[in-house]
Amino acid sequence: MTNVALIILDTLRNDIFESTFDWLPGRKYTRMFSTSNWTVPAHVSLLFGEQARHPECFERLPNIPSNGDYLPVVANQYGCKTVGLSANSFISTDFGWAEGFDHFHELSRWAPWGKRDKEGKKTSAREALDLVERLSVSDDTFLYINLMEVHWPYTTPGSPEVPNLNPVDSVCGTVPEPEELRDAYETAANELSRRCRPLLEELQFKFDYIFVTSDHGELLGEYDYWAHEYGLHPELVRVPLHVIGDSVSGTDHKLTNLRDIYSSIRSLYTTSSRAHPVLTGDQRRRYCLTECFGVSDDLEEDLQATDKSSSWIETHKQPIVGVADQEGYIYQHLDEIKGSEVENIDRFVLNEIALNDFVDVKKTEEMDENVRERLEALGYR
Repeated sequence: MTNVALIILDTLRNDIFESTFDWLPGRKYTRMFSTSNWTVPAHVSLLFGEQARHPECFERLPNIPSNGDYLPVVANQYGCKTVGLSANSFISTDFGWAEGFDHFHELSRWAPWGKRDKEGKKTSAREALDLVERLSVSDDTFLYINLMEVHWPYTTPGSPEVPNLNPVDSVCGTVPEPEELRDAYETAANELSRRCRPLLEELQFKFDYIFVTSDHGELLGEYDYWAHEYGLHPELVRVPLHVIGDSVSGTDHKLTNLRDIYSSIRSLYTTSSRAHPVLTGDQRRRYCLTECFGVSDDLEEDLQATDKSSSWIETHKQPIVGVADQEGYIYQHLDEIKGSEVENIDRFVLNEIALNDFVDVKKTEEMDENVRERLEALGYR
């Protein structure tokens, strides 16, 4: 019997995780990347094993892709009970993510339009603990939990009112009370850590393996941006990962990303060997690809009401990409190239990735063969 839990600490950036979850046991992965700056593309990687540039999430549509590789569906096929607990409004019944789960419960949650629970506070970790305590795991079980305490509005029980943070200010860098917002985010992270202790204790009692990660990070004024509306900066795509289980310990510095979580969990159910997961993904992995698909159409319309130029807005609409290897991370930002050196990856290669559709890259007849090989190493088959 193998019981596996996947815990998403939504929007928790890696550096804040390091300081607030230093008590977490298990194996720590230090070179872990998300595939995108936003929930749905990242979850396409987590729960489907696909690169973020999937046809059904490319335009920021929050609909679930329709294929048989959805992790709860795979687990079901191998006789597992599947349970989903989500506080994320996009990972919800409304958008089809409950399909494939035997039981799916929407936790008290923050929503884009400001919906909260009746007390105006977010309590998803406490609610998840109550449900996990009642959960029977007599059969093989896959459990997915998404906790939103660290997502804006960063409200925790007993905290003061958090300053407003709207998407226009996030992109324009014009937030009115930056220090208060930073403090609120870190307070929310500390509160989440405190509430996760009893939850993780209960999960360790019932589950063989627990994967704790985040779908993406958050900008807190770095580069004059906030939240995660736009960009591929390290604070957005470097995410934590701990794998907890018997005889799983130590630190792993190998390059990994969210797709490796999918393949590792899937292998626990689909292979005859039940040895503990070694999360290195594709043993030949040289690169991890990150993708941002530009600001949404609604945000573009709001930005047009500001004093920003049409060219500035249009640049923010364009897809951008980044590439990490074992040592460096290089990425596009507007018309610039930022980050540190990555072997065999330059401005030209990044532009080719950003401008070509995922499924059509190999069809570009004019592409240099060396460039084609490098793109294929990134997963463009």
